[in-house]
Amino acid sequence: MFRSKKVLLKGLIATVGVFGFVASTQAAAKTTPVARQTTPTTFYAVTKAATKALPKGTRVQVNYTVTKNGKKYAAVDASRLSYKLQKQAGSRSQLDVIASNLKKVATPASDKLNVLYKGAAYTTATKAANAHKIKVTTDGYVQYFANSVKKAPVSSTKITASRSKGNITYLYSKTNMAKLPDKRISKHGNYQYRLAIRNNNKQNKLSQSYSVGTLKNLFYVPTLKA
Repeated sequence: MFRSKKVLLKGLIATVGVFGFVASTQAAAKTTPVARQTTPTTFYAVTKAATKALPKGTRVQVNYTVTKNGKKYAAVDASRLSYKLQKQAGSRSQLDVIASNLKKVATPASDKLNVLYKGAAYTTATKAANAHKIKVTTDGYVQYFANSVKKAPVSSTKITASRSKGNITYLYSKTNMAKLPDKRISKHGNYQYRLAIRNNNKQNKLSQSYSVGTLKNLFYVPTLKA
């Protein structure tokens, strides 16, 4: 029914360019580290303003660490940052930060989400590239894109809290999440709006199905797994 997974994966990466681990690997190949340590996905908070794009308190995902000239650096996955921070950093792939400027922090429910594509399932790279997208960032934003995540989002809302209940992840905010099917649950405080993102536990060889707001509002995450 579909073309080979190898061809689909090549097309998706070339056209959409949202898989951070691919970009991070390419960026890392340009350096010659003394030692590289691959670690499980770990989240940290910046304790010192390491770069203009990463002010103190910014939560980041670290994919691996490298030691160069006796100093340890952390490879921050910039693909998981908000559009604003990516633009300030001049990178959508990887940022190298002195590891001592980071502190390990707890992982909120929102970190299990990344980029969701509008549609029932992945079919072609072209359709994926042109699909509306929802992105949940490590620095605490839910963003809505008309198509490419390389362009400015249509809306960007600060997440004030997140929690999981079963297969549903709830995102909370103080303000309305423009263009998203959130629900107002309070008239005061930091948790006035709530967005429900349901993992439908339905996966084919190419994507994992999600529902946003309502069961019929389908999104997917490309996986290209057998």
